[in-house]
Amino acid sequence: MQLVGINANDSAGYPEDGFDNMVKRSRKKQFNFPYLRDETQRVARAYGAEYTPEVFVLNSKQEVRYIGRVDDNWQHPDKVRSHDLRAAIDAVLAHKKVANPVTHAIGCTIKWKLLERDLTRWWCRAPRSIDGRTSTPQRSTKSWASRS
Repeated sequence: MQLVGINANDSAGYPEDGFDNMVKRSRKKQFNFPYLRDETQRVARAYGAEYTPEVFVLNSKQEVRYIGRVDDNWQHPDKVRSHDLRAAIDAVLAHKKVANPVTHAIGCTIKWKLLERDLTRWWCRAPRSIDGRTSTPQRSTKSWASRS
């Protein structure tokens, strides 16, 4: 089994999550696995990742068998009661069903890049408030960039 860490946070908006700081963090924490940069955020979006960290365990057929947290107490490792990732890895390696295949990941949300399509969706759905009156705009085929 290969463990890989992937950082998908927007480094333009969050420079502390940029590549240079990733290298420093991996050295400080003594990561013994590849720590990769998902600059385009395509991998994170493809897997539906939402948090950092969020774990995806795949079997030998590249099928996702576990999604979620590492354990139930990231703040106090000595108080962990549920080793969710360890249990998932053990089950996958033994070719068994993961008993709890989805847990709620504990961490910060991924810092997404704001894409034009996201702005267009927001613009078309976001309620507007003028003098306390709220209205929902009509959908438009204009792109965000062409709005004035």
